[in-house]
Amino acid sequence: MLQHNTTHFDAVMISSPNHMHAPQCMAAMQLNKHIFIQQPLSHTLQEGRMLRNAALHYKVVTQINNTHNSNGIHKLMHWQQANLIGDIHTIYCSTNRSLACQGIGWPKNTSSTPSQLDWNLWQGVAPAKDYINGLLPTNWRAWWHYGNGVLGDMAQAILGPVFALLNLGLPLYVECMAVARYHQPFTPIGYPDSSPLATHLVFTFEGKAGMPNIVLHWMDGGFQSSNGIHFIGTKGKMVCGAYGDAPQLLPALKSMEFSDDSIENLESIMDNTQHKLWVEAAIAGFHSPQSKALKYNFENSATLNECIHLGNMAIRSYDLQQKNRSGNKIFPDLSIRLNWDQSAMRVTNFDDANQFIKKDYRLF
Repeated sequence: MLQHNTTHFDAVMISSPNHMHAPQCMAAMQLNKHIFIQQPLSHTLQEGRMLRNAALHYKVVTQINNTHNSNGIHKLMHWQQANLIGDIHTIYCSTNRSLACQGIGWPKNTSSTPSQLDWNLWQGVAPAKDYINGLLPTNWRAWWHYGNGVLGDMAQAILGPVFALLNLGLPLYVECMAVARYHQPFTPIGYPDSSPLATHLVFTFEGKAGMPNIVLHWMDGGFQSSNGIHFIGTKGKMVCGAYGDAPQLLPALKSMEFSDDSIENLESIMDNTQHKLWVEAAIAGFHSPQSKALKYNFENSATLNECIHLGNMAIRSYDLQQKNRSGNKIFPDLSIRLNWDQSAMRVTNFDDANQFIKKDYRLF
């Protein structure tokens, strides 16, 4: 389609399952088409870096879909710059999002493919599997084969405001705790095909200008009952919902100490207009002020995307099984903290985790 009609369009919107984001995006960029893509940017960490570099190389205008409340994020920034909560040192991020296929193995019983579905085409570059019931329209998100679990599904909405506020960069290391299923006492079942029932990730980011490190907690699967962000500083706290919605200062008395009149009437620059802003930037061109003003282009979003994948590498490493000298299956990584070398693009202290950095493509 791209090759046969390339002179009839200027831009592409990609809303396919995650495993096809990178190949479709790259094919379009190589034809110098501007890109609007659904979150997350890529299916693997390596793909994310590749797409960021390609967008700069081909000079195309890019945007990752987001529904952030720009007024809410602006208010959080305003409070932080006014030093109302002091230096932020700890952040709790939670989501109540769950996926039906979490914590189970790939079904052994296959199903007949729906007549209206081209299953080979849908699988695309992913290694071929037999079709199973319940995979579509949404449960593919839980299978690592096609999706990125709950973290990949919700991090843009919940971690996005954190990164916009604090410009965290990449973590020094990430730790994972996950809820597993057990088939008998003290014997967890490893299900490497799907994301766990629930996870608690701990990211540690280097503090800036000599400040202490910042610790960010991610919790999904029921650890918390709502979607939200909780910032803890040396002088107070502030909270908001997903996307930066409904920001509040804690304790509530702090809100009375500070006037928000200057920001109460701000017009949102992102809500319901992100497509319009992207179209205007694409028309204006890659070097235009409109293009440079896009907050969620590939270059600006690359760090958050990489952080998502590091979290999922920790989650998937948690579920790896190995055999000890006696031939028994063990989980050697349950207490491992993944240390990340950004320049080398690899985990330095647990090599098995590096298998999740990239993937092989199937020809179809």
